Amino acid sequence: LIWLIEPLRAAQDQKWSTQLMFNSPNPSRKQMIMDAFAHWTYVASDETTVFADLQSSPHRLANGFIQEILFDATTHTIWADDEDDEHAICDHGSKGLKMFTQQHKCD
Repeated sequence: LIWLIEPLRAAQDQKWSTQLMFNSPNPSRKQMIMDAFAHWTYVASDETTVFADLQSSPHRLANGFIQEILFDATTHTIWADDEDDEHAICDHGSKGLKMFTQQHKCD
């Protein structure tokens, strides 16, 4: 059995939001960037979709810079409210979108 591990894999991944929690009392610069990404998604989709449960891990790029790589995100969409459609298990539909608009603060 051989395990392949990324050289810079963080001992603990960074969690920026949960499925239904989108605010941070004292946001860091990276937190504000992740919040802005979720906000941009919401606006660019005409308020039909938002990313949630954002997590990241540091990764060294080919040019040597270290960047955060997002993974395992989910979305909340208006289409999850349609009982005839199958969507991601974690897609809370209008409830998730409403939680985002109630909690998100533009910085």
